[in-house]
Amino acid sequence: MNILQSFKMALKSIWGNKMRSFLTMLGIIIGVASVIILVSIVNGQMSYMKDSFTSMGTNQMTVRLTNLTTRYADVDEMYQFYNDNRDLFSHMTPSVSVSAKLKYGTESLEDTTVTGVSEDYLGMKDQTLEAGRFISYSDIASRQKVCVAGYYVAWKLYGSVENAIDKTIKMNGSAYRIVGVISRQDEDELEAGGTDDILYLPYSSAAKNEQYGKNQQLRVFHIRYRLYGKSQRVSGNIFIGNI
Repeated sequence: MNILQSFKMALKSIWGNKMRSFLTMLGIIIGVASVIILVSIVNGQMSYMKDSFTSMGTNQMTVRLTNLTTRYADVDEMYQFYNDNRDLFSHMTPSVSVSAKLKYGTESLEDTTVTGVSEDYLGMKDQTLEAGRFISYSDIASRQKVCVAGYYVAWKLYGSVENAIDKTIKMNGSAYRIVGVISRQDEDELEAGGTDDILYLPYSSAAKNEQYGKNQQLRVFHIRYRLYGKSQRVSGNIFIGNI
């Protein structure tokens, strides 16, 4: 029996048992479709969970330097280390926490989180601008007294995002010009001390404001690495780098 005869017999058998053939094909189609749908759902859920955890900062780490009088790492050495390992790192920023009371006119804010950061911080935190611009490298290099306000700060002190741009805000007696406003983070509530009650400065200006000494300044660095789930490798590189 050749292939052609076998094919004819198969067609004849299918045609002679239409219902059974239909049910068999239907079962195969449903089975294959179910597997495809299940795999797609699982892959989609895994991708969603990965993106969710990434946006929460699980692909980021904080490096805290313990500087000694005779041995310390400054910001230039940290950036050199960062540039030497760009295959691992996508963003890095120094971080300087500032204790400050913000004031505009008769209004004031005391619970605002004020942080000195680099121009890389916006992309590192996956935040966007509602208006204006973010801190630039030139602002850092020249220690410009500029800042980027959170949505709550703009709304509370100036009434709107548009009104906040190019306005002056006083921080511990020093005047800073608002050059940008971060998009709203909390869609449910605007409150003092919340995720929208923030203010970003150039880290150089923040360090000057806090009157850091040479061996004190810029001890905290936030780093975002490219390889999701590879923090052990990244941590090992930092140790080897003697930072």
